Amino acid sequence: MTIESKINGRLHKLSIRSGDRLVDILREDLKIESLLPDCRGGACGRCLVMLDGRLCHACLTPAFKIQGAEISTYELIKNIHEAIAVEEGFLEDNISPCPFCHAVKILAMADLLIKHPLPDTETILGYLELVPCACTDPEIVATTIHKVADQMNRRKFNREK
Repeated sequence: MTIESKINGRLHKLSIRSGDRLVDILREDLKIESLLPDCRGGACGRCLVMLDGRLCHACLTPAFKIQGAEISTYELIKNIHEAIAVEEGFLEDNISPCPFCHAVKILAMADLLIKHPLPDTETILGYLELVPCACTDPEIVATTIHKVADQMNRRKFNREK
């Protein structure tokens, strides 16, 4: 079966088999390196992608479901303002996610800031549960995300004056 999807801003025609998962297409066919699935059951969060603007686990998504869809991975998202701000906040506060979860944590936190410009701690911790890696303390990450959100909103407010 052949399907078309927009992946990281480019239209792709993909040949898929009935049992293929989105993570397989992205890792094996398109060589996207930011996805490092471990569990293949949605528990590790290391395969998070944006599917039509929503976070999803690529290991749980059948490939046929992406027909006509738009998929964004860290490779695209890392260049947007929110992701850059999160990366800078992590550096400033000496937060170092491990190589296995770094990309998907940035992706998840960027999505959080897009959808919740002033997130509360509970919302931040909810997003962090999508990537339950123990390499960072969720409370410390939440404090950093609060600072990043405040800085982004101050800059936005100053531009609008």
